[in-house]
Amino acid sequence: PEEQQIFRLGAEAFINKFELLYNKDAKKGFPKEYKHLIDQYFNITPKETSDILELINRNESKIPNNRKELYYIYNFLYISRKHILLGYYTSKKIMEDVFNYQSISDRYKGCIDI
Repeated sequence: PEEQQIFRLGAEAFINKFELLYNKDAKKGFPKEYKHLIDQYFNITPKETSDILELINRNESKIPNNRKELYYIYNFLYISRKHILLGYYTSKKIMEDVFNYQSISDRYKGCIDI
């Protein structure tokens, strides 16, 4: 439940950033605009990455007010990425085409007539 609340707050903060940057409803955004906004959060130095990872792994109650928005947005982006990658790597197409995984083994041949 806490992760869901943080995700929701992050999504709201991200939408607000989009609307502030592009002066339009986020639902009317183009992929190029979203990519530009996301790039601002991920095209950062290794030191900034380290600082962000430290930030998002802290307890929400320990985050200073001037960093809460950043905390929520990065949690939203990292949780989204985690679920997107999970969905991608566990999808049937990837499992079968890339990893050559067979979800059902060859036909089972029991020793008893039914």
